[in-house]
Amino acid sequence: MTTPLRVLIIEDSEDDMLILLDTLKSNGYQPSYQRVDNAADMKAALQQSWEAIVSDYVMPGFSAIAALEILQATGQDIPFIVVSGAVDEDTAVTALKAGAHDFILKSKMARLVPAIERELREAEIRQKHKTAEAALRQSEARYRCLAIATSQAVWTTDAQGKIVDDFPSWRSLTGQSEAAAKGWGWLEVIHPEDRERTAKVWSEAVETKAYYQIEHRLKVADGTYRYFSVRGVPVLDEEGNIQEWVGTHTDISDRIAMESALRRRAEELDIANRLKDEFLAVVSHELRSPLNAMLGWTSLLRSRQYDQATNARALETIERNARSQTQLIEDLLDASRIIRGQMHLDICPVDIIEVIESTINTIQPAARAKNISLQINLDPLARDVAGDAERLQQIVWNLLSNAVKFTPNDGLVAITLKRLDSHIEIVVADTGQGIEPEFLPHIFDRFRQADGSITRAYGGLGLGLSIASHLTQLHGGTLSVESPGVGQGATCTVKLPLLCATTIDRAHQAKNIITSDRAL
Repeated sequence: MTTPLRVLIIEDSEDDMLILLDTLKSNGYQPSYQRVDNAADMKAALQQSWEAIVSDYVMPGFSAIAALEILQATGQDIPFIVVSGAVDEDTAVTALKAGAHDFILKSKMARLVPAIERELREAEIRQKHKTAEAALRQSEARYRCLAIATSQAVWTTDAQGKIVDDFPSWRSLTGQSEAAAKGWGWLEVIHPEDRERTAKVWSEAVETKAYYQIEHRLKVADGTYRYFSVRGVPVLDEEGNIQEWVGTHTDISDRIAMESALRRRAEELDIANRLKDEFLAVVSHELRSPLNAMLGWTSLLRSRQYDQATNARALETIERNARSQTQLIEDLLDASRIIRGQMHLDICPVDIIEVIESTINTIQPAARAKNISLQINLDPLARDVAGDAERLQQIVWNLLSNAVKFTPNDGLVAITLKRLDSHIEIVVADTGQGIEPEFLPHIFDRFRQADGSITRAYGGLGLGLSIASHLTQLHGGTLSVESPGVGQGATCTVKLPLLCATTIDRAHQAKNIITSDRAL
């Protein structure tokens, strides 16, 4: 069964267009398409509805950058993917900054369909956000109309601005008695932080006979504070003297809440866009660095003969950088599996001490290189858990590698395993860089790093703790991170349930497989 897809193709080559269409068809899509290769045809084509746009980077008299400008001028939000035969990194970055959603080499057409599917999902999410924001704005407009027509309290004062009469609507709204509200007593139910400002604005209005308008928080009958819009007008006699003031209090708490929600959403979108840009830069750097080292040594080994020691050092460097790049790719794949809810665990009884000791053996060379002391204290009674041995080792490795990475030379990393009732606790503490208190709430966010100037010196994508936290949750445990502050080290604590008969039974019932259905 094929899936229909409306795609606009910006391409001057008929052969390249056919390759693109074959790629879509071979992946289960039935494309409805139109090919254009100039600005006029594209503007006309955009009168129709398209789900995706695939564009060559440069053509005679036209380009992807120019096409992006035309698309953006229409205000349409359509996934735009650039496909080019050969291009350098700067060109790709230019296209992405201009608004392209992805950049794919024609030699890597296998990436096209996953890229289109990803951008279609993101476009759907963006549309939902726009719809929600439009609904908020519509609701706010509706509320404003209602606020004009209705109010929660009506009041009057004498010419000097003092309340002299009883107002049932005021008593009902605030719970304040008639006697307590008399004169300027009504100020007592204004929020303390707004009271001085309200008194000043009211006094100035009374003195200048001006229209009185203010927003403040008012303590209502249930003891809570709500936001009110207040309006007051002077009633004048024939000679222009004030006889009295008439005013209303209208509850605008819902409107204030909506505005706050919109501001928060705008801030979240700004942060998400910034993190996306930063992540693209980090991925480019982290993937390119080991490649440069491998390509450099490969070129040297091919160009001349070296002695045995140099050859060994070259191979060790190539292998180390290949492993580094493999780890980066595995982290990206794990993050993708978690986001899509496809992270699997093979559950069986696991000796957690063996897992920790194996991880320590792996991390020891890095610790010795920095003369870091490893302080190990493993409780033999906290041995057996139910879990995926490989994923448990990944959790411990992430914590230990982070500790060694961010601990300076001659520092200390302590690994403790102990039993607490029906749980075990793995604690990794270091004397390293530490974490700012403001960053701790975001410590498990994907791609989030506290200080780019610091973390760039150590490398990494900012995925380790995020993946470790999710894997720990899949094992029925928790991961927490504490730090007194920058330069004072950090402590990571993993809590996991001990192995018991019930745990084993559940593992067998699940056929030794647990699947994550939560997005990170």
